[in-house]
Amino acid sequence: MIATVPKIGGPDKFRSHGKPLMTFISGPFAWSLRLLALLLAFSQVSALAMTIEFADSAGKRASASKGLPILLLSGEIKSGDNEKLERFVYVNRKDIDVDIGVGPVRIIVFLDSPGGDIEEALKLATTLKEMMAEVEVGPRTHCASSCFLLYVNAPIHNAAAGAVAVHRPYYPSEKVRDLSATDAARLHNEIYRGLKKWLQDRLVPQAIIEKMLGAPSSGAYELTREDLDAIGDRAAWYEEWLLARCPDYLRAEAEGKRLVAEGHELDKQTEDVLDCEADALGPEISAGLNRIGARQFQAAIKKYSKPKN
Repeated sequence: MIATVPKIGGPDKFRSHGKPLMTFISGPFAWSLRLLALLLAFSQVSALAMTIEFADSAGKRASASKGLPILLLSGEIKSGDNEKLERFVYVNRKDIDVDIGVGPVRIIVFLDSPGGDIEEALKLATTLKEMMAEVEVGPRTHCASSCFLLYVNAPIHNAAAGAVAVHRPYYPSEKVRDLSATDAARLHNEIYRGLKKWLQDRLVPQAIIEKMLGAPSSGAYELTREDLDAIGDRAAWYEEWLLARCPDYLRAEAEGKRLVAEGHELDKQTEDVLDCEADALGPEISAGLNRIGARQFQAAIKKYSKPKN
């Protein structure tokens, strides 16, 4: 159980033009999703229900404004939250799908959650990936337990040291205390294997998976700066896709960081290469938002076309 996670530090990241740089379990593990949803207790902290709203660049609640779209997902993850997120995106599309001439800019999502329902966390993780969202944790927010699934599944993710915490999945004590040791071992090991496979599919370093599974349910392991760097700030698939579109991107990014650190302006060549990411992301973000919008539209039709009793 996680009581609290220190809200310290902040992601040390390079920003260009004021913009941050930017499945479910299947196959033989398909059974894991329902098992986890019913029995996995990632967090027993009493927390407020999740809210979804616009935020400013520091992750504080704010009204929608022109420019970079920033969302804040805060509170405990509960059943129905993914539908809540998709509905929010659908209703506020004009404030999220911002066009700057090359297509929509990236979507920033701050996470501030103690975790919660594992099935819903997996749904939210899938939707954030579909939105091509950049997930941020810190300096005033934290992400614990099943919230880590949202973080690691996002194409782009950044966090402050100590702002992300994990522990092993577990059954609530009332479900375990009357089991034999053999049955308890079998059931817990099934859960561990399913979660381990999900994390490995996303290339989470084995050392971090072991630290997660090694942390008891009565405590938590806070990811260090070294852990977060090992995970990286981009999913491997996203980085390779970006390099296919923008071959010189990593060099330009490193050069941009150096220039900013030394107090210099970016040269035009570096700017042009970095802008290549926005060119690539724009159509992908629009496509994801369109799919979400289509699902919401169909759901509305289904809801209001039901015959009245």
